[in-house]
Amino acid sequence: MAALIRVHHHFAARGGRLAFANLHTGIAAILQMSQLHRLFDLYPTVAEAIRGIAPKMRGG
Repeated sequence: MAALIRVHHHFAARGGRLAFANLHTGIAAILQMSQLHRLFDLYPTVAEAIRGIAPKMRGG
């Protein structure tokens, strides 16, 4: 989990975002329980992740 937080901070410092798509339900549950879902964008599919992040990356 610490590595995920470091990567999040690394991306955020450069204006980027870290997203996860199609997570196994157990992993998604761990992110929810640890409150890490607040740091990351979680999407059910890769296509939805691309659509969801693209406007944020362009500043929209």
